[in-house]
Amino acid sequence: MYGINDLSTYENQMAEFGLLPTGEYKVLVDSLEQRPTKRDAHLVESGAKKITEVSWMVSVKLIVIEGEHKNRLIFENFNMKNDNPQAEQIGRGQFAGFVKACGLNPDTANENDLLNKQVIAKVDSKEQTYKGEKKVQNYVRGYLSVGTSSPSAKAAPTTANSGKPAWAKK
Repeated sequence: MYGINDLSTYENQMAEFGLLPTGEYKVLVDSLEQRPTKRDAHLVESGAKKITEVSWMVSVKLIVIEGEHKNRLIFENFNMKNDNPQAEQIGRGQFAGFVKACGLNPDTANENDLLNKQVIAKVDSKEQTYKGEKKVQNYVRGYLSVGTSSPSAKAAPTTANSGKPAWAKK
């Protein structure tokens, strides 16, 4: 049927992915997406509110590009607007550090400037409880520049009203 054979091989490969060992990984920025937080996703999906009217984050997908764990994915979410001012401050500060590590200016960089940039992700793990279940998960402690990224030579496009990229607006 459809010429597909021995899918159990792929299933077994997926089962092998566990935690990344603690360490520093050279990664490539594969994608960025502005998304509502879990709490407010239903408001945006139903059309009741625009994403800029709810708590939202920038979700980043990174790909490990060197070493034993090449092609593994790392996902990172940065709180950009949140009802909790401290959570918002932490998220914006972490995102600014990420953008700087990519060799860009956080006040002028946009999503397109970040795509395909390389950076070093400092990965660790910690135990978290979600819906009553404890599990160990990876997280990124911070980012370092790889020294190969340089600021974009051209001025970054900005949004019309504030002159700042979407993630820099409150």
